[in-house]
Amino acid sequence: MTVFRKNQCFRFIAGILLVASVYPLLSGCQPGNPDATLRIYGGEPVPRGRQTSVVALHESDEHGSGKVVCSGTLIHPGVVLTAGHCVAGGDGDHKLTGISFGPGRDGGTKKPQFEISSTAVHPDYKAHPRGNMDFGLVFLATPVESFDPWSTAGAAGAPAFIEDDTAIVRASLALRPAQDHTDHTDHTDHTDHTAIAAPTLTMVGYGLREDGRSGKKYAVDVPVTQSNPSEIALGGSGKDSCDGDSGGPVLDAAGRVVAVISRGLTIGCGNGGIATVVADASCWIREEALNRGLEILVSQPCGDPGKQDEELRRALDDHGSKTRGPDGTRVDLSGWYLESIAKLPDLVPDATSVNLKGNHLTDVRELLWMRHLREVDLSFNNIPADDMAELQRKGIVVRGTNLQLSTFLATRFFDACSRPDQASLTDAEISQIGALRARFGSNDCATINKRLVKTLRLQLSSRKLKSVSLLAGLPLLEQLDLSDNPLESLKPLLDLENLKSLRIEHVPQTVLEADHDVVESLRNRGVQVEMAAPESTTN
Repeated sequence: MTVFRKNQCFRFIAGILLVASVYPLLSGCQPGNPDATLRIYGGEPVPRGRQTSVVALHESDEHGSGKVVCSGTLIHPGVVLTAGHCVAGGDGDHKLTGISFGPGRDGGTKKPQFEISSTAVHPDYKAHPRGNMDFGLVFLATPVESFDPWSTAGAAGAPAFIEDDTAIVRASLALRPAQDHTDHTDHTDHTDHTAIAAPTLTMVGYGLREDGRSGKKYAVDVPVTQSNPSEIALGGSGKDSCDGDSGGPVLDAAGRVVAVISRGLTIGCGNGGIATVVADASCWIREEALNRGLEILVSQPCGDPGKQDEELRRALDDHGSKTRGPDGTRVDLSGWYLESIAKLPDLVPDATSVNLKGNHLTDVRELLWMRHLREVDLSFNNIPADDMAELQRKGIVVRGTNLQLSTFLATRFFDACSRPDQASLTDAEISQIGALRARFGSNDCATINKRLVKTLRLQLSSRKLKSVSLLAGLPLLEQLDLSDNPLESLKPLLDLENLKSLRIEHVPQTVLEADHDVVESLRNRGVQVEMAAPESTTN
């Protein structure tokens, strides 16, 4: 999987981190060459025009060959996601110089199409308690959006969507514990929580194939065999990744990047490997991009843990948030936009009822430690179904199980974007769909919609929008920038109930005058509206 190792021994040792308790350990580890009898092992070549966001990473040796050494995925016009060891280097005698698109060619030696300006390796690479955190980022000197596909060997596609919503990742992996049906008289829970069903994912890369060649883009569908929150083991029986595939994407059925190819389970290729789940690194990806003036939207809560704890304390100290009565302590934390309740069992250990409606929670397993808890309202968060079921099995009444944000697909955007008869769309609707596809880096309507219904801040300035009708009714949108658009009406904005900030600078003055009552109504609701003052005219 990693071209930088000197022998296949590295592949085996690195694989132990995930599977030491699952797979029998081999008795020895001797240096050896890649086993050419075993492709991306067992896969098929990717046709031109497919998987166009998957790229080859090149290095420059002493001869300036530009050989392909790793794979990666374009996740932003200026950013490629790859493996940490591809950036950090296993040998210390290589230097990444650029990337290229297209189907590639055997031998993997070609001139890169895009140069690299900088790279980043995850700070917890090889030091994370749950896995290797094998993530790297490559920042391009020239954004891909300026790429002319007709003048080069291969066309570049739109950036891929990285799936970092933990609830969706769990669904993609279909984590179903295998039940032990043996009659146990002690009634202990004997569920084997390490064994899961075997969903199929797709690995893509430019690496070594079973014929001993490399440099062409191949893909292979492989089953998931084991999983923990940070890594997945997948493949085997001749279907695998190999040297040069490191950093390539692991895709779910919808084409979303769920994980990054990291390393192997055994000496040689073909027996399965390990990929690192992207959700764990999404906040780091966002931060590294922001440091370079780029924005990559993520759904994971990216706040500082200390600040999250402080926000929880502030919410609890607010007047009326805690009520003690004969039935115990009732805690109301609804609508505080909390990202974590990790300290709640310590702060209110005697709570019998907790209202968490309308926050930004994705994990509430801390509630399982609250011995007195009898009921909880989790409406309008994004809690995995199995977490809520675990609370219910403990005897806790859970409200809002069917009111999670991921279920809110009936938006005007989704209706228009997924309409079978696309010819029935108006030019204004087509323009909005195109703007949102570009904004979220995906062409998949459901994928965009799941992000859209959870979006707090949306930047749509300078998108040539005449209408924003498809934004009406979004449940959480707080900040919206529509500056420099030729809007024809502001009325759809009245249906954004959570809106707190609106920028409409440099929109037609005629619209501002015609919809003056809309602007005033928004301001009366407390919305901060920013718009350029009308220019004075002289005769």
